Amino acid sequence: MAHEIGEVLRQLRRVRGLTQAELYTGVLSARQAIRVENGTSELKARDLIPILARLGLTPNEFQAQLSNNLSFKPLTAPEILAGQAVLRKLSRWVDWALTSAEIAALKHYALAASALSIQEILQMQLASTRLDPVSGAIVRKRLVRDLQVYQDAPGYREAMFSLITNNAYSEAFAGHVVAAKAAFDQAHQYVHDGYAALQLVFNQALLADSPAGALYQETEPFVFGVWRLGERHLADGLIDNRRHILMGRKIHPRWLPEEIGALARLNASAPPAALPEAGLDWASFPGLREALGTHSLTDYLQAEPKLG
Repeated sequence: MAHEIGEVLRQLRRVRGLTQAELYTGVLSARQAIRVENGTSELKARDLIPILARLGLTPNEFQAQLSNNLSFKPLTAPEILAGQAVLRKLSRWVDWALTSAEIAALKHYALAASALSIQEILQMQLASTRLDPVSGAIVRKRLVRDLQVYQDAPGYREAMFSLITNNAYSEAFAGHVVAAKAAFDQAHQYVHDGYAALQLVFNQALLADSPAGALYQETEPFVFGVWRLGERHLADGLIDNRRHILMGRKIHPRWLPEEIGALARLNASAPPAALPEAGLDWASFPGLREALGTHSLTDYLQAEPKLG
């Protein structure tokens, strides 16, 4: 057992780009650290806790790593730093405007790095949404597989629901209705609260074989109800996702005031540094310039969802 713990700690340390001194100083002596990683010395439980904290792992997550005999491929320290710097940006705002160099660093990191904790898996999921479709699908498939080792850990169901629904969104936004339906169906087994259940019903309704008008009519009560409950950011998210899905299906008729309002409010909540210097990337919002006419996006900040 000492050999197994030491070997896993050694691999985790290398994946993190840490030296033995950085991981063990203040907990183990240099000689003790070598012996632990070689499996020739037992590690006391009281010493393991601070070491795991430095690795960013909970005891449950470390036990899952240990039980599943996982192995990892380390990156170089500069590769780790470059990828994690971009992830920190995306954790603040997923649509942060990135340079081509940042996209390249993110892609390399996301395709090669090992996500060691549930939190890192969810962060890597953010990265997958900014990659090209093929790379993004590869990363999401691996993350779902990696998350399986945490089935008995707190937060597993929520994380799996998030991974699968984000995969469904990627398919829906690309107009792949059949694949999106399958992913949303799969997510049902990981529903963990009322909003998750509502989210599934809302999105599955948008994939029905109905005209756009009927889809708006069926889903607007969900949006309005969430808005009236005071969950306005969530309501804006529903509005924006609905627009994305209808655009992906090529049945979005026109920009509604509430859709422009949702985009304006979501845009206003972004860190100023996250937005492109030149303003909106109009190519990402087909038809918006024409819908605005002589108005600006900020003119619609008060455009709220309405029934009827």
